[in-house]
Amino acid sequence: MLLKNLLFIIAVFGIVFLTACSENGQQAEDRDRQQPAETDQTLTETEPQTEVTEEEMDPFEEERAEIIEEIREEYIALEERIESAEELLAALDETVQETYSANITWLQTTMRYISDRKSTLQTATEDGFENIKADIDEQMYQVEEYLGQLEDALDQQI
Repeated sequence: MLLKNLLFIIAVFGIVFLTACSENGQQAEDRDRQQPAETDQTLTETEPQTEVTEEEMDPFEEERAEIIEEIREEYIALEERIESAEELLAALDETVQETYSANITWLQTTMRYISDRKSTLQTATEDGFENIKADIDEQMYQVEEYLGQLEDALDQQI
């Protein structure tokens, strides 16, 4: 009975979270589209374009690169935890697999959403960048919390 209640709570949480994710994602995409793209009007056709070295890099660009790398590392760690949960789930009986397979699907869907948002960081304006980063941070936090609950529940099944 306790397990059924836990599963019900997890399922309800997942549905609510997926709804919030899709609404937040759509709002963030709308904000990103509304912000004008940055253009560099200082170059003329006669001026040569040169490659930017690290010393010449804009402080925002440096910060962007560092943040993107941090997000990439966190994302990889979450992917590894999800794969571990999938392996653990595969070792359990079929009834348990059916119960938790939707949870794994939700995690994979949310990770794809994070990946999509992550790819928009490369071209976002400074304001848009902060919005996208906040969205990614929130989604990664939710995945981590949900994954922790799932891992605990699967550990109890063993």
